[in-house]
Amino acid sequence: MISKRHFLFNVIIIAVPWLSLLFIGRRSFRRYSFAGIFIIGFEIINHLYGHKRKWWKFFNKRKSFLRDELPFSIGPYMPLSMWLLKFSYGNFKKFITLNAIADATFAFFFY
Repeated sequence: MISKRHFLFNVIIIAVPWLSLLFIGRRSFRRYSFAGIFIIGFEIINHLYGHKRKWWKFFNKRKSFLRDELPFSIGPYMPLSMWLLKFSYGNFKKFITLNAIADATFAFFFY
């Protein structure tokens, strides 16, 4: 059973990044949406394959993929990647740098 707090966290982690895409513009959304969908698919496959190969361990009992990991895959990854692609269009070094900073911020300060 999912707690109300956990459910609220999942809703926020999905809704806030997607609401930010209202400001990206229609042309940019169409331009970068395929890359975002690819990233979501890659992340879901990475989560599932990582569990199968035991690349990481959860010290609590194993929880549901749908309520624990899927919100992170469909929430911040696609909108963040689309914003980064927009800001660093045409400059691969800038994209890698921004992506590393965003991932580190998300991993160490947010989560």
